Amino acid sequence: MKSPYENIPSAEWGEITKVLLPQNPIYSIKGEVVEIILDAWKCIFDSKICDLQIGKDFIPTSSNLGFFIENLLAIKLAERYADIWKHGKEKDEKDIVCLTNNDYSIEVKASSSAKSIFGNRSYGQEQSSKALKDKNGFYLTINFEKFKKDSLEMPKITLIRLGFVEHTDWRAQTSEKGQQASLSPEVYKNKFEVLYSK
Repeated sequence: MKSPYENIPSAEWGEITKVLLPQNPIYSIKGEVVEIILDAWKCIFDSKICDLQIGKDFIPTSSNLGFFIENLLAIKLAERYADIWKHGKEKDEKDIVCLTNNDYSIEVKASSSAKSIFGNRSYGQEQSSKALKDKNGFYLTINFEKFKKDSLEMPKITLIRLGFVEHTDWRAQTSEKGQQASLSPEVYKNKFEVLYSK
C-alpha cells in the first residue's frame, strides 16, 4: 500500500488519519471491537490453567497477557465476521487478516506500558524485499495495567487505539543489545485515534 503520508508534513498527518481510518471496515464496528477486547480481557482472568486460577494462583507475565489478548481479539472477530476477517496464523499474515482487501489487514500490539507500544528492533529498519510481513499499515493497540504486587485487583485495559503506522515511524534502539523499536509522540498524536480510554 502506497504511503498516504508521503511528503506530507507531520503537522498535517492528523487530517489524513481522519480520512484514512474510516476506510478500514474495522472502523464501522469500532465500538464492538472495544467490547470484544474488554470481554476477552475479563475472560482471561475468569480462566484456569491446570486448575490454577489466572491472576490468583498463576500470575501471567505482560508478554503472556499480550499474547492472550491479541489472539483472542483476532479469533473472536473472525467468529463474528467470517466473511470479512480471519485470524492470521501464517508468518506472512498480519494478526487480523481482511479477506476483502489485504491492505486493511491489521497488526495488533499490546503493552503494559501506560501509553506506548513497542515492536522488535527490525521494525525500525528498512523494509526488506524478503520480509514476510509488511511493517506498514493499520495497527490496533491495547495498553493494560501491570499486576500490582500483593494486590488482588485484576489489571485493567487502559487504552485502545486504531492507527496507521509505517516502518519509517519506528525508531530502533541504537544499542547493539537493544531489541526494541518505539514510536514518537507525534505518531501517537497524529496517526492514531483513541477508541477507548480508562
